[in-house]
Amino acid sequence: MPSVAESAPADIEDIAIPANARGYIAVRGRVVYIATGKENDVLVRNYLSALMRQRVDFEKKFVSVAEIAKITETSQTRVTHTFTERDCIDLIKKAVDTQASDIHIHNHMNSSSSTILFRVNGSLREIMELSFDDGQSLCRTFYGPLASVKDTEWQPSEFQDARVAGRSWFPEGVYSLRIASTPTDDGSRMVIRVLYDVTSAAKQEVSGIEALKSLGFADIHIDAFQEMMGRPSGMNIFSGPTGSGKSTTIKYELERVMRRHPDLHLITVEDPPEYPIHNATQIPLSGVMSRSSSGRKEGYSDRIRASMRLDPDLMMIGEVRDGASAKAAIEAAQTGHKVWTTLHANNAWDILDRYESLLEDVGIHNSRSLLANISNVSGLIAQRLVRKICPDCSIPIEDAIRENRMHEDTLAQLEAVFDDMNAHNIRVRGDGCNTCQGHLPVDERRKDPNRGISGRTVVAESIAPDFELMEMYRREGPGEAKRFWAEERGSKTYIRHAIEKIRDGFVDPESAITVVGDLTWDYTQQD
Repeated sequence: MPSVAESAPADIEDIAIPANARGYIAVRGRVVYIATGKENDVLVRNYLSALMRQRVDFEKKFVSVAEIAKITETSQTRVTHTFTERDCIDLIKKAVDTQASDIHIHNHMNSSSSTILFRVNGSLREIMELSFDDGQSLCRTFYGPLASVKDTEWQPSEFQDARVAGRSWFPEGVYSLRIASTPTDDGSRMVIRVLYDVTSAAKQEVSGIEALKSLGFADIHIDAFQEMMGRPSGMNIFSGPTGSGKSTTIKYELERVMRRHPDLHLITVEDPPEYPIHNATQIPLSGVMSRSSSGRKEGYSDRIRASMRLDPDLMMIGEVRDGASAKAAIEAAQTGHKVWTTLHANNAWDILDRYESLLEDVGIHNSRSLLANISNVSGLIAQRLVRKICPDCSIPIEDAIRENRMHEDTLAQLEAVFDDMNAHNIRVRGDGCNTCQGHLPVDERRKDPNRGISGRTVVAESIAPDFELMEMYRREGPGEAKRFWAEERGSKTYIRHAIEKIRDGFVDPESAITVVGDLTWDYTQQD
């Protein structure tokens, strides 16, 4: 029988140091430096085992934690001097200067070109065009030497994820980068999400409630958050499209809890951790980063269940994404844990329908009674982000009508929801000014999709379920429960919240309609 050839030994750079062990492991050349006293740490042992399994040639040295920090800093400084890595770092800094949430690199094989775009305040804007080879090189560098959690190398013909975290060259306020790459019909596209550490407890000079108000939440939402926080168990589930600020809101809330109750043990299970949370034990899924879809699902739900054995008082599960994680999350709530998580759904009430559907996928049928138990589900929140208009160049609605700046359909919707538009402070985005475009050269301002815009604000709806409401949901279905919630409780949908922000002159009507849809539609009247 012919022998099977052994694979070549891996390079030491191919084996990522665990993110949570970067303070006491460093690598220079073929030497692995380990902080004295950490030789039996489980992360150290796992990392050394990975090196040995890949037949990496290395030697160990034990040094102080201070020496580890010096080696790490020197290595990172040395790495940034190559051309392509410096290009990546400069691109990140340029994105941060414009407060971009995402960087897109679109490689077009047919035109032999690559386009770089930034998403700022929800809008994509082309920044530059490169050759196809340069675009490929940028993607390969982002995914290769810069990324800390990844597959071995970037493959433009495959769907891949990666993460860049804990780098000394990060601009101030950046915590990590999340990378997703996909093949396209004429090449590939890489999207790099910039995760800003803007809500750290150490940086907050305002109370937790004021911080929530700064995001755009109304008093009715904050009252619901207060009630959710006071309950001893159950899931608080946040919904909204990608990029709607769900993770930021959860981080604000959890840090508010931890500041008030520093004796609690908070565990997060995320794929990967997006933001640092003060005093939390944050558990990544780095070990399943390269697995198949089915293996990744199993790894995610297994981590959730394993975390319940680590004596948590609170748990944050990054996302309920499938039946397995839905089952694990509600099991955590049923065992008396307080759980915070996210799920993609159209509105707060649709969270329950979507959850029922996910549980059906894993054989849990007729789960409405399970979800109607307020010990299992303690909060439902839906949110979106709408662009705010610049107060210095915005235009009164009457001037916008006179200058024919308004679409007929937008005017019809405004007339339907406001008895007298002139009785309110409704305003329309202007043409830009130094306040909202001062960071741009004058010749670029006219083509800027964010002219007249000064950031984004939350529009939301929140439900703090009680027995009466959830019993109606269980017995009579979501249609009757929605109507009761809206009419008898005087609650506010995210569309109504958007209308109020239009009324007060904070939000441009057409920008709001783009995000929330028809202002005259009331989904609570639909079965």
